[in-house]
Amino acid sequence: MKVLCGAGNPSGLGLHRDERSQGSRVYVQRRPSLSRHPTIVYSLAMGTVRDIYRGRIVHLTAEDVELPNGHRMELEIVRHPGAAAVAALDADGAVTLLRQYRHAVGGYLWEVPAGKLDDAEEPLACAARELREEAGLEAGRLEAVGSIVTCPGFCDEVIHLFVATDLRRAPRALGDDEVIDAIRAVPLADAMAMIARGEIRDAKTIAALVHADLRGRRIVAGAGR
Repeated sequence: MKVLCGAGNPSGLGLHRDERSQGSRVYVQRRPSLSRHPTIVYSLAMGTVRDIYRGRIVHLTAEDVELPNGHRMELEIVRHPGAAAVAALDADGAVTLLRQYRHAVGGYLWEVPAGKLDDAEEPLACAARELREEAGLEAGRLEAVGSIVTCPGFCDEVIHLFVATDLRRAPRALGDDEVIDAIRAVPLADAMAMIARGEIRDAKTIAALVHADLRGRRIVAGAGR
């Protein structure tokens, strides 16, 4: 499997960064995202950190912090291990969408294959695993195209975004908590229209599809030069 880093976020890490200009190019050195590593790295002046709840997926803390403007306050923060999401494109340019049940929102959502990082799992490995387990697909090529922070007001989750191509069938392996009642290969243009009509509402899916669309536009523009 070929692994590429796209222009959207070459490192696949978080948003904290140091930038150094060299000629006309800007090289970005990112510090690790809070969600990528189990050790919490604080960028604010910390006081006390109080554990409220530690569950199977999330860790809720109350943290006494000093903000950049000097104001001190207690913040309730959800710590999350991070996740990966995959826009899988077949040879015809159709993207794989799953109709998955989400209890938290009370119904089904159209989504791309995605899931949280397991212990010490790299985003690339997570993307490949979720694509196989949920969609029954393996990719000959996985391209890292960016990342998103989902709820930065109270959560440090980072979702790493990939585009998968050169697809082939593989056995699915759904968990007991994964309820998927439909899998469709939808032309990417139709998937973008589903976003416009409000039929796709899942944020990571919208972000992954937008990155896939931008990637396609870059390829077309490059071919025309």
